[in-house]
Amino acid sequence: TGEEYKKVFDSAQLHLHVEAFDSESIELVKKSVSTKISAILASGAPLLAYGPLCVESMKLLSENECAAIISDEAIDDSLLEKSFSDRQQQLDSVVHALKFAEENFDAKKNSLRLKKILCNLTMKR
Repeated sequence: TGEEYKKVFDSAQLHLHVEAFDSESIELVKKSVSTKISAILASGAPLLAYGPLCVESMKLLSENECAAIISDEAIDDSLLEKSFSDRQQQLDSVVHALKFAEENFDAKKNSLRLKKILCNLTMKR
């Protein structure tokens, strides 16, 4: 927690995001995205995501090329090894992640977007 969490988070060489494959867990999270994903994408560290693509967080990461993705419940050792050792793939996904985070998770930009939407809605009434 607190400073200790921040220190460990900031020193991570790679982040791991995991979603469960059982149907009950999928139902619970299929339409949600963890708030920690925004911090991970903005961190500059590569992300390895393991879980089913029917879950929104996995879809988001895959479609935007923000992470190395393993979406098969049976983990292929060579794919896992590549995720940890392929520096070019890691660099490419970090570039995509930083761009995605800047475009979608910036508090000021999102506040301005929301203000614009609300102003447009009230003008129409």
